[in-house]
Amino acid sequence: MDAPADSTPIALTGAEFVAVDCETNARGGEACELTEVAIVLVGGGECHEEFSSLISGRNALPRGAQRITGITPAMLVDAPAPEQGLPRVLERLRGRVMVAHNASFDRRVLRQACQRAGLEWPEPPTLCTVAMARLLLPLQRQRALGPLADALGIEVEGRHRALSDARTCARVLCALLPRLNDRLPGARGGTRPGPRSCRQRGTTARAPCGA
Repeated sequence: MDAPADSTPIALTGAEFVAVDCETNARGGEACELTEVAIVLVGGGECHEEFSSLISGRNALPRGAQRITGITPAMLVDAPAPEQGLPRVLERLRGRVMVAHNASFDRRVLRQACQRAGLEWPEPPTLCTVAMARLLLPLQRQRALGPLADALGIEVEGRHRALSDARTCARVLCALLPRLNDRLPGARGGTRPGPRSCRQRGTTARAPCGA
């Protein structure tokens, strides 16, 4: 298990989670641009409010990214700029736990987009469903979002679009959270020591954040 990306303790009991997915132009580093973002609020083991938006970029959208996501330049013509589309996402992240599949990627994309747009990144505590699967399902070798959802009996509505992937991530979280709670010290049914990256005091855990 990779070490957490940060050391922010996460209170799991009663926490509200925001499943996030970002689609990009498939370029790396400074050339990476957000093209679509979606969030699904999760509380009490259920999915609640949803939000998604295409995001316009400064540069032409590569054909490779178009093939992967189905997002075309024509779809982005009237899409909001990051400074217009991201505030609704940031508002819902504040005070909640951000969850993503390969969370370091989505966090990096959103932080970079915020910096370019002159928006404050709220630095939410983060859970990664890839890292959770590595910890809780060690025999599950395929940890991509689709195969992991299939292994958990979760119906996948679509892939490589932000809202469908955020919904799937939210459902994977709901399936894995009870198992994570059972691994924490003092959990129901025993006093097993928690894993290295999930140490707990009361209801606060250093949960898996690495991918």
